[in-house]
Order: sequence, then structure tokens, then C-alpha cells
Amino acid sequence: MKINKISVFALLLACIMIFAGCNLVEVNPERDKQTVVIKVESNKVTKGDLAEVYTRLVYNYQVTPEQLSDPEIAKLIMDNAIDEIVAQEIIKIKALEYDCYNFSTEDTEKIEADIADTLAYYRTLATTTVNNNDANTDKTQEELDALIEVEFDKFIEAIEYDEEGYRQKSTDQIAAQKLYDLITDIPEPAEGELLNAFNSRVEAQKAGFADGSQSYEMVAASGDPVYYNIAGVRTARHILIAFPEDVKNQIVAHRQNEDDDLADDARKDALLEIEEKATEAYELAAGGSDFDELIVEYGEDPRMRADNYYSMAIDSTTFAPEFVEGLFALESKGDISEPVATDFGYHIILYYDDVVEGPVAFEEVREAIAEDIKTSTKEAMYSTKMTEWKEEMKVKIYRGKIDG
Repeated sequence: MKINKISVFALLLACIMIFAGCNLVEVNPERDKQTVVIKVESNKVTKGDLAEVYTRLVYNYQVTPEQLSDPEIAKLIMDNAIDEIVAQEIIKIKALEYDCYNFSTEDTEKIEADIADTLAYYRTLATTTVNNNDANTDKTQEELDALIEVEFDKFIEAIEYDEEGYRQKSTDQIAAQKLYDLITDIPEPAEGELLNAFNSRVEAQKAGFADGSQSYEMVAASGDPVYYNIAGVRTARHILIAFPEDVKNQIVAHRQNEDDDLADDARKDALLEIEEKATEAYELAAGGSDFDELIVEYGEDPRMRADNYYSMAIDSTTFAPEFVEGLFALESKGDISEPVATDFGYHIILYYDDVVEGPVAFEEVREAIAEDIKTSTKEAMYSTKMTEWKEEMKVKIYRGKIDG
């Protein structure tokens, strides 16, 4: 199993949740609070502090108990945890040195808002847990509220929530961001640099898309910038009248098991259940009702609600063949299909636009290229600075106390 080291800065800004299940670090709350396992200058890190980072990484990496029993994997995660927590202490020291803890009223309000949002999240979680429990169906609202409070307290206890501790971590995160912004304050890329990057990306995508439409469609659907459009592409918006999730999953399972007859039967039955709604939506669309408003009222594809569209070629293997056929059967932009059936439900398809083959206009992607160049430059600058800081500081790691 390969586990890549996560960027130190990204980890520092990651969630603070503590997850149980670490079987490399054993924490005795009374003893380990006082057991110093790492020193960065005069800053001290306890075994309990390290265990918190370690258990979070176990969760973030989605490591199973079986994988964690492999000493090499456990050691790699521990090495990452040590790297992160050393970096955290270096950042705290440098943030103090650069006066990054000098907070504005806005910064302070953000910290308090973060605390309120965290508590609200767990209260919502507690409310959902109680309301979804069939045993509570006949409870009064007063009884439900009492159960919610009990469940909320359980969540808070499970994550060992401490308001002052959380406030300090939020404070450290804001200071770290201020330090990052200060160290990586760079000018906008020059126009020549942007044009060179644009031309390179156009050529790279042109070569990458030469083997067929699938790679193009995947980039277009991902939200990443498209720099080169292939030939024969149309865009579509649609109103999806979807099957219930359990029915859709059943159909998918049948297809995966090559039980196409069972899948077709399940689909046929499910289509009957949603036919009336699909017909109603189609008649409104065909009658001239605003398609975007119908998407909001009837549509069940979340992607369509953000003014998005799908880009697909006539030889597409990315999208359902019935959908592709339905789109390319339409003659003109603005045409609307009758309900088209797929394994997802019924689709009323709008022929949205044609995509012109060739490079996109530079101005369409200029901002994305500039942001990409700035981000990569900043990350390289910050990584270099972190290496310099680490080399100049006294860092002691007591591995025997960590593993003991």
C-alpha cells in the first residue's frame, strides 16, 4: 500500500476532529499529558498531542485496522504525524516572530463563529441521530429535546471537545494562514508567462485528447479548465426525473453481475413509477416554460442547479448511450427531447450549445492559469522557507518515548 505524505500546510489547516483507533500510540491521560516526546526550541509536544495527530491521519488516510497492523504502514503514518506536529510548532514560533497573532476584530469574530459552527454541527448530528431512530417515533417534542441533549453530550465527550483548546487551535490556524500569506506575497505573473503556460496547456490537452472523447469529457465534467476542444462536441442541460436511490443501486448491481434481464425488468418497473412526473415536466418544457426554472422545480441532478452543463461527443462512452443518442437526435440548439430513459431515470434534454473545435479563448482561462501559477509558486516558496526554518531550529524527537 502506498501512502503519500500530505502537505504540511494543508494538514495544519485540516479539521481538528480526534478519531479513536490508534494502536501504535497508547495514551494514559494522566501520565501522557506530562510526557514530552518532541521539543522544537522551547515548545514542547506531549505524547497525547502526537496521538491526536496520529489518529486523525489514520482516519484521513482511511487506513483499515488490518493495514494498521503492518508495522511499516504504522511507522509511515507516525513519521507523517511527527513531521506535521514539528511543522506546527515551527509555524507557531515563526508566526509569533512575524507578529501574526496580532488579530483584527474580524479575526476574533471568525474564531468565535468557528466555535459556534462546530457546536451547531454536532447538535445537528445529534438531532438527526435521535429523529432517525424508529424507537423515538412516539416521543413528545420535550422528550426528543432531552434525548438530543444526551446525544449531543455524547458527541462532545467522544471528540474530547474543549472550548478553550479549540479556540487556541483556531487562533493558531489563522496565525498560520497570516504567516503563509506574508511569506508568499508575490506579484501577479507576467503576461508573457501566462501566454506561454496557455500555449503549453493547449498543446498538452490536444495531444491528450487525440485518442478519443473520454478523456476530454472527464476533464470537462471535473470542473478543471479545458484549454482545447475536440471536434463534434455538444453541450446539454437536462431535467432528471430520477429513480429512488435503492432502485438505482439495484439496477447497477444487476448490470455489474451481467444480469441485464433483471436490470431491464427493474428499470421498466421503475420508469412506470416516474412516468407521470416526467411527462408533466416535458409538456411544460415543450410548451415554452423556462427550462432553468423547470430544472429547479423538477430536476434531481444537483449539477444542473448551478447553471452547469454536460459536454459530450457523438462517440461518447462516458455518458449513458441513450442520453448521447437523445442529444444528437436533436436538430437545433434550443431543441428539447421527449423523456429519454436510462438506468438513472427519465431525462428531458436541452440541446444547449455547440463547442467549437480548437483552443479556447485565452481570456476565458487567463484567471485560472494565473491562479495556478501563483499557487504552485507559493507552495514551492513556503516549502523552501519551512526547510530553512527547520534547519535553523533545535528539534529533538524522543522516539523511545513515542514507541514505548
